[in-house]
Amino acid sequence: MDINEEKFNIARQLHFSGKIKEAQKIYLKLIKIYKNNYTLYYLVGTTYLQLKDQDEAIKYFKISLKYNSSFPETHNNMGVALAEKKDFAEALNQYNQAIKLKPDYLEAYLNRGISLNKLKRYDEAIQDFNLVINRDQNNAKAFNNLGNVFKELKKFDQAINSYEKAIKINGNFFEAISNKADIFDSQKKFKESLIELDKIYKKEPDFIGLIQKIISNKMSIFHWEDYDEIKNITNQNHFFKAQRDILLDRWIEVKKDRDYIDFVAQNGHDWYKRNVPIKTHTSIAKQVLDFEKLF
Repeated sequence: MDINEEKFNIARQLHFSGKIKEAQKIYLKLIKIYKNNYTLYYLVGTTYLQLKDQDEAIKYFKISLKYNSSFPETHNNMGVALAEKKDFAEALNQYNQAIKLKPDYLEAYLNRGISLNKLKRYDEAIQDFNLVINRDQNNAKAFNNLGNVFKELKKFDQAINSYEKAIKINGNFFEAISNKADIFDSQKKFKESLIELDKIYKKEPDFIGLIQKIISNKMSIFHWEDYDEIKNITNQNHFFKAQRDILLDRWIEVKKDRDYIDFVAQNGHDWYKRNVPIKTHTSIAKQVLDFEKLF
């Protein structure tokens, strides 16, 4: 590589250690000197991808491919950026290019399978994930994504089996645990779902969407005694706090309606018909008897 190796190595060390912006600054300075170096453009694109700036990432990946269209990693990462922008069809084209250039590129097969799933090309997605698993039986991501395909196909037993294999490989694979909980939710097995969510909460209480799911499930099985516990859950993310407070307020409303229904039941159906307007009955039914539609 015809490049200042000292500065390049410093940038790479920063990059590997997670100091993305610092590494990016050095890469960009080097690009001003080595304007035709496809590796530098690829690395800058990768930093933008990691910083969730997909448009800038795609811009630099395109420049990298202009100077070297045969680098499979650039095609793969461009595919990831496009997929994050929901352009799954174009992402698929990039993954195909990466695989054509590097037939044993498992990461590209995995990413292609994810896009195929999004495009509802389920059989092809399953084929890609199974290919990865056959070559790397400890690939937890492949099992997790295979589970996602089965979930879309409503093959819930197979989905759970795939998630469990992913979790067995990586006990801290919280996404797979959460996906397994989602299956139980869809089957209205809220207690089973809570068992899975609790596993995440003990290790990663700030996991995205976790607090909302826990509260929703406890409400669904009318665990009113857990209200104070949930209320005292602390979370550094203000968005989660806001969502938690909204759900807790709704919990109080639904509890009041549930208590009211119990009161009505004790006084008999005729009393209910005489004293409760139809409009009120409809409101209560929506909040309690058809509870799952609230979330």
